[in-house]
Amino acid sequence: MPKATPTYFEFDDYALIPKERLLYYRGETVDVKGKDFDVLVCLVENDGSLVSKRKFLDEVWPNESVEEGNITTCISKLRKAIGDDPNKPQFIKVIPGHGYRFLKKVKKRYSSFSERDTEVASAAIDEAPGAESTARRPNSQRFMWRGFTYALTSIAALFAGYWMQDQPAKNDDYFILAIPSITSIFFFMCYAERFPPPDLENTEVEITVRYDAIRNYALVAFLLIVIALIPTYFLPYDFSFSLVLTLMVLSGLHVSYGIFLFHDKNAKALPPIRHQLVWPVILLIGFSLYFGLSFHALSDSSIALVPIGLVLILFFATRNHSKAKFLVVSLAYFLLLTIAATLTSEYWLVARDLLLMQFCVIVSAYLAVFESWKITSDIARREENVDLIDPSKAELYSLAALAALMLSIWALPFFFIFSQYGSLFLAFFGVHAFFVFIIWNYLGQGEKLKFKHWGYGKIAAGLTFILLLVLVTIQNSLPNQDSGITIANWSAFFFIFVLSTLIALPLIFRLRDEKVAVVFSDRINFTRALSLIASLTCLILLFLSDVFEKGTLFQAKTQLAFAFYFLSACLCIIASVINFFTKKPGFGKAILSSFVGFVILSRVVTTLLISLAVFLPSVYVGNSLLKSTYFALPFLLSAIGGFSLNDYFDADKDLINKPYRAIPSGRLSKQFVLFASMLSIGLGIGTAFLVSNTGFQLTVYLICIAGVATYNAFVTYLSLTKTFLTSAVSSLPILFSVVVFDYPSAYLFLPIAASCFVLGREWLMDIRDMDGDSQSRLVTIPMKLGSSKTAVLGFGLQLLGALLLLPLVFFERSAISITLFFLIIASVIVLVPLWSIRSGMFQRRAIQMLWLPMFLGLLFFAA
Repeated sequence: MPKATPTYFEFDDYALIPKERLLYYRGETVDVKGKDFDVLVCLVENDGSLVSKRKFLDEVWPNESVEEGNITTCISKLRKAIGDDPNKPQFIKVIPGHGYRFLKKVKKRYSSFSERDTEVASAAIDEAPGAESTARRPNSQRFMWRGFTYALTSIAALFAGYWMQDQPAKNDDYFILAIPSITSIFFFMCYAERFPPPDLENTEVEITVRYDAIRNYALVAFLLIVIALIPTYFLPYDFSFSLVLTLMVLSGLHVSYGIFLFHDKNAKALPPIRHQLVWPVILLIGFSLYFGLSFHALSDSSIALVPIGLVLILFFATRNHSKAKFLVVSLAYFLLLTIAATLTSEYWLVARDLLLMQFCVIVSAYLAVFESWKITSDIARREENVDLIDPSKAELYSLAALAALMLSIWALPFFFIFSQYGSLFLAFFGVHAFFVFIIWNYLGQGEKLKFKHWGYGKIAAGLTFILLLVLVTIQNSLPNQDSGITIANWSAFFFIFVLSTLIALPLIFRLRDEKVAVVFSDRINFTRALSLIASLTCLILLFLSDVFEKGTLFQAKTQLAFAFYFLSACLCIIASVINFFTKKPGFGKAILSSFVGFVILSRVVTTLLISLAVFLPSVYVGNSLLKSTYFALPFLLSAIGGFSLNDYFDADKDLINKPYRAIPSGRLSKQFVLFASMLSIGLGIGTAFLVSNTGFQLTVYLICIAGVATYNAFVTYLSLTKTFLTSAVSSLPILFSVVVFDYPSAYLFLPIAASCFVLGREWLMDIRDMDGDSQSRLVTIPMKLGSSKTAVLGFGLQLLGALLLLPLVFFERSAISITLFFLIIASVIVLVPLWSIRSGMFQRRAIQMLWLPMFLGLLFFAA
């Protein structure tokens, strides 16, 4: 009997698939290509045996004349890719003068188990009974954890909707909201099993483990639901029939759809994209947001359940439709519902509920686009190594994702009119949509699709939007009627419509003669199409504004939506004009590179956090958006100036520590960076004098500007104190907000906690910067204390900062403050193992994610 060939190999948390030339680590693709991949295959296939240099040359470079130094180069690249420390090797060991040996135990996996394989597996289990559970546990825990993290999106949407209602939140309601939250976790665990990472194969043993895990979670979920219902028995909670019915529908949908996906008999028949992307997002995230927004309405009447029923009708009616037919029928169905509901919204309450449901569906569709980024990137990376896949598939998926993004950006402001969200949500959504549209339009194509970081991009884009949904709940009483938006008139419409039509003429002419996919492969046509449909929507809103009674909330929000579409069309027109004048090869790329360089230079995340430390408290106490922006502007400009000045002086050191920054990467010149720093600091000083109303405000502004301007002098002459200066300056915006906006004295713990957070983060950054600092002859804390002690102190300061918020928690004694406190503690604790695992491979990620507890700390202003 011929010896079976392994389909793939497993070692540690890696899965190596030689035929497809893929290496996965916990479901994420590891970037190993070319001869590096061949060297790894040679090592793994020999499974602990010594591989001589001659064998490498014969198997990896057959019939080629190469030097042995190529082997060393490949091994070095491999170590970097898999996080192997050459001083303390965990994977590849050098045998001096002989060759290399692979240290990890390798498990060979086969596409179909032969009789011999089954006997070997059974013998292994008999010899080591404890090994079975050890081998099973990582996969079981992994897909359970993935399901839990997926469910956080649905839970966040549920609570964001609930907090957005006009009526105040009640602690008793949280026990009820816990029920669909628990059942959504069950669904997403089933979803994670149905759509696992590529390295998790559905072998018989693994399926058994997953059945056991989901069965166990189902029992735990049932007990949790019972526990959640117990307090309602003792509390005077009024369970209406409509609320009970809604809970049964929503929770039953979670459980039944989860079982439907999990059941292996249905696995091969399911349309993957429809059940991996479309329906899970709509039925879980969209329905959860709708349930939260309509919680009190559902408690009073079952009428609000009608929109849920209409969506479920579409679900069952299209279950056997082809991809094209499903798309056409779904779009036509929602379009007809929209027209009917819009025409009757002024007179029929169910119509408003239906429009609210469609708002929630569009929100969920917007989130689904970010999930498609990761799916498209995975397809692109597979195409690089597998010849059987159609090479245009990734590009088609990318264009489809861009089309879905364009349509959701277009549709959401219209349905916003019928939601409980105010102008603050629309403004932040516009900023978010602008950036994600640019990112996917320019980066979601070609070789850039193969970047392994699209998973992080998906998380960043989705998480910021979910945070937006939650954060705007603190300002749900924003007076939309007084928004001041008055551009909704016929003159504005004709102006934008004529310009949009002129811009869209090339698109219209090409659509007559070419296929749609070919036309939109030129991505500027998406921008032209968006400008045209945005201008046409302005016409619809003008008629709708006349339908609504003057001075009402609906009319005010219609005018806000008009302004959104008008500005969107203007931006699209500007982008089209720029594209026309930058068709010269390399010009557009240079502009994009400079833009990215400025984004890196200004440290967008850090700068926004500094600005939000003033902007959010100002808005919350009742100041207008414009006035709040003025208060934050000096801090924003001084931050950009300080970062630019720091990059100018650290240009040589950043070649070692941070080669991705603007100057080392070649995106911006040193002269431009110096000019930007001087300009920003100068503007910061000018705006500080303009917006200051008291001597205290001006003093804080100027101290902050002086701190960032003199930072590099501290680096040069007092390098041990630079981190303390950074932490002190970073706490000034929060101190400014507490004093200027008259927050209680208990809030003075916030700037103290912030300084601890920043100081700890700076020390952790210094650990990673030791090589460059040493070459620049700087003395830092890690050089004095050592990396390990400094890391302990760094995370200790993070925890100290969290504990300093306890007096504030006791002062407020609200559900929000308690939740924020525990989230901050949990986020710091989670990042501790991330810092240390795999020889510090994820230290940079841990440092970046430390902004999360600091951002959560700012939300105490809304407590």
